[in-house]
Amino acid sequence: MNWIGDNKDVLAIVLSLTAVGVSLVTILLARRQARIDSYTRLHETLVSPAMGEGRRLLFLAAADDTFPAPADPAWDKINQALAIYDCAGVYYRNKLIPRQLFMESWHHPLANIKAPAEAFLNHAQRNSVRRTWVSLQNLLDEAAAYKSKDSCCT
Repeated sequence: MNWIGDNKDVLAIVLSLTAVGVSLVTILLARRQARIDSYTRLHETLVSPAMGEGRRLLFLAAADDTFPAPADPAWDKINQALAIYDCAGVYYRNKLIPRQLFMESWHHPLANIKAPAEAFLNHAQRNSVRRTWVSLQNLLDEAAAYKSKDSCCT
């Protein structure tokens, strides 16, 4: 009992450091879980029927170079699908989602949509729509260069 009384300052420091360590681990685990939750919500949005329809319209329009006019509802659907990819690019760049997990899941769809998306962006620019979506462009470039460790990319 005397040892505890003589070393109470040391014990207080050890307990304080332990509390700080537990707090840091808790923060890191919460941050990791938040990133996974963000990825899950983004993934669910990307696989939604509305986004699928926008991508399908984009691929069909790019195949025969018949992109819709800005007033056409198909324009909005394509635009929305690409806007979500741009949002994914922002999340990816800022590490708000697990980057490796996202690229492993989406590198093929992103690589496949690169040329049609760029064609649509050029079409939009010809229709006086200012070219934006830098995050989309960066994400598409990264996905095109990405090499998975899986057999798909070896």
